Amino acid sequence: MNQGLLTLLVSGILEISVVAAPTHWPQFRGPNATGIADDARPPVEFGPDRNLLWKSPVPPGVSSPIVWGDRVFLTGLASNQLVTLAFDANTGRELWRRIAPADTIERCHPFSSPASATPCTDGQHVFACFNSFGVLAYDFSGKE
Repeated sequence: MNQGLLTLLVSGILEISVVAAPTHWPQFRGPNATGIADDARPPVEFGPDRNLLWKSPVPPGVSSPIVWGDRVFLTGLASNQLVTLAFDANTGRELWRRIAPADTIERCHPFSSPASATPCTDGQHVFACFNSFGVLAYDFSGKE
């Protein structure tokens, strides 16, 4: 998947997550792992210039973004390094990026990614799991 398409896809997901969903989407498929936001009213149409709050370039990966209040968290693979990222949910500005200190990156199917696991949060910490390293925990300011 090319970087531009990935950016657009993630920004579309973030648009739905940030604008239409509850302020807390702490894990893959949301609060109850159902993929349903009871009070969501997502836009019927969106694209690069339509119903888009913001967009931000992100490294390749296939994890889903999670949202807690004014923070969006995501994992990716940047320059062959596993990263956890935090964004401002209102502006899309990248707040921090932390590298997992993995010695090697595991091989995976071309449709997948070593950064495929969606992070999760308890509202105070964000947890990222990478098969090449293990679990990492950060506070919302990015401190391990």
